[in-house]
Amino acid sequence: MTTHEVTGIDVSKYQAKIDWEQALRQGISFTFIRSSEGNKQTDACFDRNMQETARLGIPRGVYHYFKPGKDWKAQMDLFVDLINRYPFELEAVVDIETDDGLSKNDTNNALAKFCRGVAELITPRSLMIYTSPGFFDSQLPLTDYAWRLKLWIAHWTTASKPQLPREWSNHKKTWSFWQHSAKGNALGATFGVPTGGSTDICLDRFNGSLAKFRETYQLSPLPEPPPPPPEPPTVFEAPKYIVLPASLHVFDHPCVTARIVDEVKSSQVVQLQDITGTDEVWIKIDHNPDRWVLFSYNGRQLLAKRNL
Repeated sequence: MTTHEVTGIDVSKYQAKIDWEQALRQGISFTFIRSSEGNKQTDACFDRNMQETARLGIPRGVYHYFKPGKDWKAQMDLFVDLINRYPFELEAVVDIETDDGLSKNDTNNALAKFCRGVAELITPRSLMIYTSPGFFDSQLPLTDYAWRLKLWIAHWTTASKPQLPREWSNHKKTWSFWQHSAKGNALGATFGVPTGGSTDICLDRFNGSLAKFRETYQLSPLPEPPPPPPEPPTVFEAPKYIVLPASLHVFDHPCVTARIVDEVKSSQVVQLQDITGTDEVWIKIDHNPDRWVLFSYNGRQLLAKRNL
């Protein structure tokens, strides 16, 4: 096992109708699903993503893309309404990555009201913040609430650990989830994103072991991923032969003393279903009922392979 053994993805309408069985086959242990953005926009794939992950037993959290320039209460009401439609196993998340052109204080005031309002309405479920260290440190003043919430940090790097916003570092808090890769990874199709969806996908890690993850969220083990779809069968084209003599008897068994059931004429085409014999070589030309003709007799060939 690697240090980060619990991996997942986060998705929105930009991944379109993702194949969740394919995502599960890639070994994901969780996902975060976008529910909404601003005060009016429900994510177009929210319902489908929640239904498909429920069907497959994939633990999920739900996130709202917060727009500080929009009515915070309308955003809160939209988010709470959507997350109440479905049970989910991980956190509800506020995604803060824009200030909408507001001042630091106005951005902070809107976010604080949203967070406190949502946290009260979803008790006992908890709220988590998604943000990047660069944005949070530059666009928000030190707060009295953010560091108390769990952190899903966005820091795209190959380093062994992410950089934290000073808000959490100052209070000796760490991250719960880490979005370590997103734009430019070209892994969309690998995780089931169809043609027409994003070529990239956001990759995440949980800060701890699989045992800790299951204990934290009181989870049962994930089901075995479904097997890949079977390869299409190879189509076998049975050889075809042309009758050489004027006619051949058709027997119900490969024996000259068997019952004659039919006759095939010169240049008629027959198709091989089975073959038997040595000196007397017989081929079966039908399975139901069994119909046999001589391929060769006393060294004389009676059928010739048809050239297509």
